[in-house]
Amino acid sequence: MGAWGYESCSNDDCWDNLQSENIFYITQQEADDSLTKVFAKKQDPKHESTGLLQTQLGVVIWALRHGLIVQKEYLDKGKEIAESLLNNKEYLNEWGFSDNRVEHLKREISDISKAANKGGAGTETHIPGLMENIANRMEAAAK
Repeated sequence: MGAWGYESCSNDDCWDNLQSENIFYITQQEADDSLTKVFAKKQDPKHESTGLLQTQLGVVIWALRHGLIVQKEYLDKGKEIAESLLNNKEYLNEWGFSDNRVEHLKREISDISKAANKGGAGTETHIPGLMENIANRMEAAAK
């Protein structure tokens, strides 16, 4: 998983699982198809990796950040995943600046809760691109 940001949707695996012609202009149908496909995947029991979980959460967050509607079952699963990652010290220790990851997970939990209270509707939000995230990481490392 090539992660370039601290949001769950800022990694290659999330983007690879978006079923869209243009993921920056994803339609409701494409988001629905992406959610169905990624949540149909099963974690390999031989590997306790958090990669699939983060990818599933990432697709939920991507749809919400584009102002789309996410079905309740995926909101519930996404929130459950985010909470489990937030409480997984081993997972958090894999992040260079784990406080940043914690901050984003808390925001994602909040966003999922807000969407659940609005019939699953997300709020369109700026999602930093790869180069912007690299610049932010370099700036943070320089401090």
